Amino acid sequence: MTTTASGWQYVVLKAASAKCVEQGKSPIDIPLFTDMASQIIAVQAGQVEGSAMTLAGGRLLEKQTTDLEATGAVPGGDSPNGIVVQKSAEGTAIAKAFVIAIDALIKDGTYAGLLHKHDVPESGINKSAFVSNQQELDVLNTAGMK
Repeated sequence: MTTTASGWQYVVLKAASAKCVEQGKSPIDIPLFTDMASQIIAVQAGQVEGSAMTLAGGRLLEKQTTDLEATGAVPGGDSPNGIVVQKSAEGTAIAKAFVIAIDALIKDGTYAGLLHKHDVPESGINKSAFVSNQQELDVLNTAGMK
């Protein structure tokens, strides 16, 4: 199973591998790639069993290729996704505007419609948030915000 070291999927795979070892099983081999294209080529060539990625990304690949299929959501697979902005007043303003826009799309049903259109209704969120540090993220995760 492959992924990139910078993705949330790597954290999930490492935790699953540790659980395997605790149960006396072999660890999961997690070769890391620097980009998604290399991961997909490795899956298609049979070099790895699969590539851990967002469900939306997997469903898109499934539609664009004839030899790949995406699983449904996996346990531990819920991950916060977002945008990266410059650390500046302008970047913060952009991030806050993004939250307002996403929340408006959620409220008027557009967001849910897009999730259903692209066959990923289970990967949506109920509310957007501007998170600028790990403590804020921990609070949101503890509260069960998806």
